[in-house]
Amino acid sequence: MVEYYNVEDGRIEVIYQGCHPAFKIPKSQETKDQLRRQYNLPQNFILNVGSIEPRKNAFQIVKAIETLDIPLIVIGKETKYSDSIKKYIEERGLQGRIQLLQGFTMEELSTIYAMAEAFVYPSMYEGFGIPIIEALYSGTPVITTRSGVFPEAGGPSSLYVDPQNIEELRHAIEKVLQDSSLRQKMIHDALEYVQQFNDDKIAAQWNALYHTLS
Repeated sequence: MVEYYNVEDGRIEVIYQGCHPAFKIPKSQETKDQLRRQYNLPQNFILNVGSIEPRKNAFQIVKAIETLDIPLIVIGKETKYSDSIKKYIEERGLQGRIQLLQGFTMEELSTIYAMAEAFVYPSMYEGFGIPIIEALYSGTPVITTRSGVFPEAGGPSSLYVDPQNIEELRHAIEKVLQDSSLRQKMIHDALEYVQQFNDDKIAAQWNALYHTLS
């Protein structure tokens, strides 16, 4: 707004978005196991959620985990971009390790978030990045893009990478998977950070803003 519309910085008030309450509800092991059996999901996996299109950059995750011993689940609406990913998966013999899925209910999706070892989101551009806070509420470590809006959503507990750098992305995934102390700290700190996106706090901010306009 400042750069393209020449709006004075002092006239802008930033109020963030929240996410669906399903992500804020802890999931029991029984619920996770039931969903795992229902959809034949792997015991351990990393997760990406969002429409499967170029700006979301899921192809980079596929390339990054090619030499890692961890399955990848990508959940989202497929586009023509999906075809190139599927072709790469077939050419590299990765069919048993990478799944492109869609069609889950919000309750099922929030459970899958909670089951994941890490949420990997090397998107090139977002207005905010609601999937990031969905992961933080779910107690799932986040790896995302270091520029743009992403650090505002991910907070200080997430790991940040250059979304075009496959080696950097691979290293970040390895770090989260191998360092249990780091994982626990990321989860603990993220749950504290993400409370600012609670509905009551966002509503209070909107209410305060409206009062300044009266």
